[in-house]
Amino acid sequence: MDVQPSRVSNLMPTRGHTHGLQRLALVSVALATALAAGASVALAVRSTRALAAGHAVGLASGGPSQADSRQVRFESRVDLVTLPVSVLGSGDLPVDGLTAEDFRVFEDGVEQQVALVLSPQDARLDVALLMDVSDSMWPMADAARASAANFLDQLSEDDCVFLLRFTALPGPGIWGVPDDPNIRAAINQTPMVGGSAVFDATAVGFRRLQHDARRCGPEAAFEVNNEQAPPRRRALVMVTDGVDEHSVLAFDDLRSIALQADAPFFPVELGDIALPAVELREAQPDAAVPLPGETTAEARWDQMEELEAARAQGARRLSELRELSRATGGQFITGGRSIERLISAYAEVVNLLRSYYLIGYYPGSPDSARGESELPSWHGVEVRVRRAGYQVHTRSGYYRTPIDVVAARRHVQAGIDLNARGAANEALIELGLALQADPYSWEAYYHRSGALILAGELNDAQQALLSAAKLNPGRGDVHKLAFMVSLELGDYQTAWDQAIRAHQAGINMSEGLLLLGQEVTAPADLEERLQAPRVYIESSGVVDPIDEAALRILNLALAQALSEVPEVGLTDTEALADYRLLIRLKELSEQSPRKLEADLGLWEVETSGGDRIYRRGVTLSDVEDSRGVRAELASYVEELSAWILGHE
Repeated sequence: MDVQPSRVSNLMPTRGHTHGLQRLALVSVALATALAAGASVALAVRSTRALAAGHAVGLASGGPSQADSRQVRFESRVDLVTLPVSVLGSGDLPVDGLTAEDFRVFEDGVEQQVALVLSPQDARLDVALLMDVSDSMWPMADAARASAANFLDQLSEDDCVFLLRFTALPGPGIWGVPDDPNIRAAINQTPMVGGSAVFDATAVGFRRLQHDARRCGPEAAFEVNNEQAPPRRRALVMVTDGVDEHSVLAFDDLRSIALQADAPFFPVELGDIALPAVELREAQPDAAVPLPGETTAEARWDQMEELEAARAQGARRLSELRELSRATGGQFITGGRSIERLISAYAEVVNLLRSYYLIGYYPGSPDSARGESELPSWHGVEVRVRRAGYQVHTRSGYYRTPIDVVAARRHVQAGIDLNARGAANEALIELGLALQADPYSWEAYYHRSGALILAGELNDAQQALLSAAKLNPGRGDVHKLAFMVSLELGDYQTAWDQAIRAHQAGINMSEGLLLLGQEVTAPADLEERLQAPRVYIESSGVVDPIDEAALRILNLALAQALSEVPEVGLTDTEALADYRLLIRLKELSEQSPRKLEADLGLWEVETSGGDRIYRRGVTLSDVEDSRGVRAELASYVEELSAWILGHE
């Protein structure tokens, strides 16, 4: 819903035509809203013409608002926890026919009531197949390609595959059904060259499974129609020799990502990684690694040290992948360097996938004692089968989060699509569900305002926009749209404030400010605020969901506090900023109260190399206490603002 300045600049009037042209400006906003949401030009024009006509009638009649009849009803949210559970019997064969009565589930040692059990036949599979195509895999190229194709042959036509080939950089990946010609061609045409980044590729695979599965097959229709798709199982399979020279991600970070993805991990290892050095030399005489005996004793010594170092590094990686498989409920598969052994290893994976049930339960011990904490919490799980002699594998636990960002984004997208079709009431329902999943989603409030504009409910649209602006200070298009709606409502004080904030964020508001100045006297500090230095705020990247949530709290609280300083402007576009403020997490205590320590660093963007002009440590006694956070940040913000203004 990006509103371009040019959409309004040509509509600015001379005094005396204000109301009619303001209404046209509002129509242009709705038009921009619909177009940005993906509607056709004709549909957008029809929607905005209807809005213009309806709004004109409302002004003339002074009729009551319809908002009360359109209020979204929020229902209490109950999270179903799902666990992939493998059950193997005699001879490691999959066990069929189990029901809810056969399983016992424990969370943090407390038995839970099983609410859902789907057999492997009831829930289809989304599998990420990760192929290491680095140069150390070159001697195994034919075996790797043939066995991967054979693995796909054993999957169901209703399953979905994400193929990710990786060297020093992962991808690009391909979604498709198992017999998709593009996936088959990608496997067969893969060269084995370059270095390897095993951890980074694994993280990409988990992320893609978590965020954008079901991009193929019959389930795709549910996404198109914004319907809830049937539950599916997820799994990640990787074939690698363990050599990893280029990964940036640390193991603890990868483990955190994996535990959020709810997918068992099946690494297939290929044996002694030193063997390819000899095999590669025999096949490629000009290869960089010489055979023993071909060089001086010193060179041979260096070569052996390199091979031993590679062995040790590969062994560490494989050990960590083994640990990761256990934590996610998967298994570590011992492969080999022949086509037959690799095909056998893949068959073992398929056997395990066919043994996976999907079990669901509603947690009977919610975090009521934690109040309304915004931080996720870790919960250990254990699954048992009442019958003796069975092997049971599942993940070690899960993060329970009060905010479901993935679900919120899905509902926001559905709301955008409904707005584009002019279905305002349906869009409000979807956007209400988005806010139920994530009360801090500024996008949900923003697009909710678009639905309310389409419905002619400008007062409610203004409130939605002000909520979006509070949750994302410095978002220029939000401030601009809030200005336009406030202007149409005759709320000139809010219109001035939002117009200034839009300007501070980098939006060209000269015409709008001129129009507003014709309606009401400008604030005394207008010039000072329009010349305010712009600050861009960002947090250093973290992977752990608890750390991420804590940083989000600090980032938002700091942005909101700075937005209350009239002489400092905020922008969410780094290229438009005068200063860059970076927040780096140092430590977060594991027990309540959750004490947080962080560093603040301020850089001047225009200087060569970005000179840091300010650095300060920040300590919050309890990041979960929102009122206390605001109070403790006050002195930091006062000092930071003084630094910025003094430097100007």
